[in-house]
Amino acid sequence: MNVKVIAEMGKSAIVEYYDGATRRCIVPSEAVRGGAVMNSDLAAGIPYGVAWQIVTTEAVADELRRVGIWTGMDLAERPQVAAAAIQRVIGITLAALRKAAQNEGGTQ
Repeated sequence: MNVKVIAEMGKSAIVEYYDGATRRCIVPSEAVRGGAVMNSDLAAGIPYGVAWQIVTTEAVADELRRVGIWTGMDLAERPQVAAAAIQRVIGITLAALRKAAQNEGGTQ
């Protein structure tokens, strides 16, 4: 797969690639050949960055249902309830993202 080398650190390289989503991982520098890395080497690479995917639409949907927003009519009749539910999820998620970023050790 074609990759972009973001940085090299000793015998390792941070590479960026696209497989339906933009991803980065750390692979051995020797695995990068002519701007490409074998898929097996990418699969074995160490994921780079915070796992931002903890933000899910399922969490928003679950909270909306928890507060009784199941239909468009529910939403139209109680928009403030829906907005508060979404804000709760965003607040919880923001805290989780901050924690994930701290646990990641400050890697950028």
